[in-house]
Amino acid sequence: SLLEIAPETLTVSTQRGDVTLSYTDKASFSLLWTGEKGELVSDLPLTQSDGTYLYGDGKSRLQITSKYGDLTVKLVD
Repeated sequence: SLLEIAPETLTVSTQRGDVTLSYTDKASFSLLWTGEKGELVSDLPLTQSDGTYLYGDGKSRLQITSKYGDLTVKLVD
């Protein structure tokens, strides 16, 4: 199930695992992604500035770290 309201802050850290976030097109977040061997793939058009990715006005603050995993941001209805 999906959260109706995104958390104000979210911190996720993993050594060997992929992370998937699902958002509607009404989402708003700033994302600090650190991935040593992984990649970031997003269905949403993210803008990047100084190592931070932004979608919308950046209301929610996300910090995701994965040493050997990918981050996927999915668009859902």
